[in-house]
Order: sequence, then C-alpha cells, then structure tokens
Amino acid sequence: MAITIDYVRQIALSLPKTEEVGHWGKPSFRVNGKIYAVVQKDGVSVVVKTTRDEREALTAFEPEIYSVPPNFQRLHYMIVNTERIRKDEFRSVLVRAWRLVASKHIVKAYDEQRST
Repeated sequence: MAITIDYVRQIALSLPKTEEVGHWGKPSFRVNGKIYAVVQKDGVSVVVKTTRDEREALTAFEPEIYSVPPNFQRLHYMIVNTERIRKDEFRSVLVRAWRLVASKHIVKAYDEQRST
C-alpha cells in the first residue's frame, strides 16, 4: 500500500507534543516549533530531519529512496520518496526525525510508555 499524506499525518501526530503547522503551503510536523518533517507538494516526497552520518549512509546505499537536493547540502534534512519505501521503514525514519527535535524528557517518557 502507498504511503499517503494521511498516513504521514497519522504517524506524526501520534508522537508526543507534535503539532501540524503550515510551512510555505505544505504540512509540516513540529515539536516545540522545531520542524522534523515536511510533506512536499508533489505528495510523494517528505523532507525529514536527520543526522549527517545517517543522511550520508542512506543516500549512498539507497539513492532511489533518499536524496539531498543541492540547496539542502548544509542542512541536516533529506528527502524520502514515499513511493519507494516500505511503511515500517518510513515510520522508523519519521520517529528518528522526531527524536532529533523532541526534548530528552519527552523522548524518555515516550520510550518508557512503549516498553510497558
């Protein structure tokens, strides 16, 4: 099944303290005002927060799924092609992006809740 904007929204809004805010006419997902994902206007690309190391590894090994446009070279974000990624893998990428912007105590509470 394809990953839809509604699926992205469902995952993102299930993560603690996430809010959806418009960003240049596109839905973005944030924690305390910090963006961790933006659905692109093409409906199949989602920009996600990442680390430099993760971005380098993923874009090198799976360039059909992960890419970095030239204007993102200095930013710690990458584009995920939702037509080519499995749902479980996309969920993992989105949760990792959320973890990068959420506070440590929010992440800790989330992890504790999931382990019970």
